[in-house]
Amino acid sequence: MSLLSGEVTKFAHELLDLPEGALRQDWPGRPGEGHWRDYSDNLSDIVFLVYQTLRAFTVTIETNRAADGPQMTEAQRILAQHHLAYRDFQGVMAGVRDEELDLTPFERKWSLRSNLAHVMVAECGGQGPRLLHALSRRRSGREPAPMPIRDACSESVVPADYGSAAELLCRFDSCHDQLIESLAEVSDEELCTPSIYWEDEPVDLRFRMYRFAWHLRSHIMQADKIRIGIGHHTTDTDRLARLLYSALGEAEGTLIGAGVGQQLLERNVAVSIELRAQEVRAFAQSARVPQQSA
Repeated sequence: MSLLSGEVTKFAHELLDLPEGALRQDWPGRPGEGHWRDYSDNLSDIVFLVYQTLRAFTVTIETNRAADGPQMTEAQRILAQHHLAYRDFQGVMAGVRDEELDLTPFERKWSLRSNLAHVMVAECGGQGPRLLHALSRRRSGREPAPMPIRDACSESVVPADYGSAAELLCRFDSCHDQLIESLAEVSDEELCTPSIYWEDEPVDLRFRMYRFAWHLRSHIMQADKIRIGIGHHTTDTDRLARLLYSALGEAEGTLIGAGVGQQLLERNVAVSIELRAQEVRAFAQSARVPQQSA
């Protein structure tokens, strides 16, 4: 979705490859810029520097849009909530090893793989396509109608549930980005469009768009319970990665519908995070902080 996404993901992955004790090691890289110079003692400080960079970017974009436009529409604000939940879901998956994907502490219940596959199918093959179908009918002047039933082979837009955690999340990224982009220009009037699916009566687009976020939130809770139940040890690097994904989600949310006006600022922030990721990689390869074995 954004220039920031790839750089924050790389930074988070570099962070997660480190042993937890590395966070307290003296920081050998560049100190923070400006007032951060006195808050650059260890890697933990540098992670919070990146976190604050994302948070400050969010405030700047919000301020710029409030002053000069384009103003965020109601639909874009709803999508921003959805996208924050999406990044928070990625955060809860951060640090999960591939061998943990199919474990479950609950008899005949969810694993992390099935939990992830469910939210992908719900967004990419269920709610999302029905919402777009209803929107298409309205824009073409047709009456509301259920989406035609298709055979399983034609549902190729739904990501498969096989592969590594990285592969699964990459497939989810692709369809999620397409959905956000396709809905970014929904007008306030179009939010009232009836959408017909499995419910007893049609629901409007506003409700269906809000549903994305709270559905993801429910499965973040589920993923947390699974992680605890299978004995996954949540480290401070896991927790910091979750903070970074959450800050990324808010930053990207402010960019929905922003146009090209904010791209230079976004590019500069992405470059600054990329440089920090390179420093963490060098830090991990130093003799003082050996990487964890695979």
